[in-house]
Amino acid sequence: MTMITRICRTSAACAAITMLAVSLYTVPAQASKADAVQASRSTVAVNGKNYTFDYITVDLSDPRVRVGPVIAQGGIGHVEKLSSMVKRTEAVAAINGTYFDAYNKDTTKQYPYGLLLDNGEVLKGGQNQSLIIQTNRKASIEQASIGVSFSVTPQNKGARSYNFSPWAVNVYYGDQTEGQVVCFTPSYGTSISYPNATYILVEDGRITQIVNQAEAVIPRNGYVIYVQGKNDYILNNVHVGDTITMNRSMSGDHGQMSSQDWIAAIGVGPKLITKGKVDIDHKRDGFTEAKITTNAAGRSFVGIDGKDRLVLGVFPAVTLQDMAEALLSFGLVEAMNMDGGASSGLYYNNTMKRTPGRELSNALVVQYMDNPQVQLTVNGQFVHEFRGFTEDGATMVPFRGIFERIQANFTWDAAKQQITASRGGAELVLTIGSPIATLNGESVTMPKAPELRDGWTYIPLRFVTEKLGAKLDWNPELYQATITME
Repeated sequence: MTMITRICRTSAACAAITMLAVSLYTVPAQASKADAVQASRSTVAVNGKNYTFDYITVDLSDPRVRVGPVIAQGGIGHVEKLSSMVKRTEAVAAINGTYFDAYNKDTTKQYPYGLLLDNGEVLKGGQNQSLIIQTNRKASIEQASIGVSFSVTPQNKGARSYNFSPWAVNVYYGDQTEGQVVCFTPSYGTSISYPNATYILVEDGRITQIVNQAEAVIPRNGYVIYVQGKNDYILNNVHVGDTITMNRSMSGDHGQMSSQDWIAAIGVGPKLITKGKVDIDHKRDGFTEAKITTNAAGRSFVGIDGKDRLVLGVFPAVTLQDMAEALLSFGLVEAMNMDGGASSGLYYNNTMKRTPGRELSNALVVQYMDNPQVQLTVNGQFVHEFRGFTEDGATMVPFRGIFERIQANFTWDAAKQQITASRGGAELVLTIGSPIATLNGESVTMPKAPELRDGWTYIPLRFVTEKLGAKLDWNPELYQATITME
């Protein structure tokens, strides 16, 4: 099974984004898919009415489980059938996502309203009541805010470094809004074309072009910063060749949070239950329309039960108040409303429990991977870009995510099918299909030969990290490998 669809950035990157594998510790037996992701139906009596609803429980502690938002094929603003999103991501369960501009006749501009974060990547910033999937393999529902800022290091040594923040990520404010500064990523689409534009193109963390033209192609291994009109602070201080870093900022109910804490998030609302009590506050959560606040309608929800399981479900026509009370009686300790009405939809294991009445701009999907997924931390930094996995007692973790963070040099020789990595006084040469590596010119045997699989290259982690002077720790509860360079 593949992960939530992501882009292989460039042909060179596809070759170089290699991955590592090694036996860390014996992998314990895991629960089956049927145990980790289950569907059922329940009936709850509330205020003299019986409500029967379908729901799915997800055991987030199972390392084969992955949960995150998915956007429609074509990018942010486009729409797609929920069944198509499920098929494309090979999901075992899914529910409709956040609100979007469903009544815009242009089906390429039906933009989502809530924040979206997938695998550490900000798909859309914002501030909403949000479901957050954390690196501790638990979920929370809280008022969250996500944004980005940029740190620029000029290539000229005499120039000063500086920072700036865009208005948003993947949001266009319209032709009449002056002065907007927006970051557009590949999740938005392949290109942008907006008036009175200066486009700052970034690839692999470096500014490659600054252009005034009608259209800009969004680099698959980077992003475009759209500057509308005259902005001397930014435009006078950016240069082709400058290094630029995107910094994510995140906050929740308890203040500022580290970007290392979150894997995925989706912002919707209103909140329904907090700490085992009904908690509906439309003013706090920014809702005024009666169709959301007071009217009965088909609705969707996400929640957390007393066992820390994620719960996804749909109700027939119900008010928010009745749904909150029903879910509280059912046993949820946290809950949040999702988009509803014609958007409401639920899928489980080849069956649409509820089919949405329209195409959607986004959804929340649950995947059950073929192998347990390994989290990776290098020198205290969580590696969002990649995931490892275990197979046949071996733990597989990402190569490029490690080597870039420990500042090891590495090259890929496609003709020889070889990876050469060096750090300090050590140089390793590894060849696909051969268990014999070369360490500083001497032949050494690896526990497993590097191999190509699904376009990726896997090599032994413990062997490589130890040869480069790393300390390796393993957290069996989180399935997390921690690498520290000594």
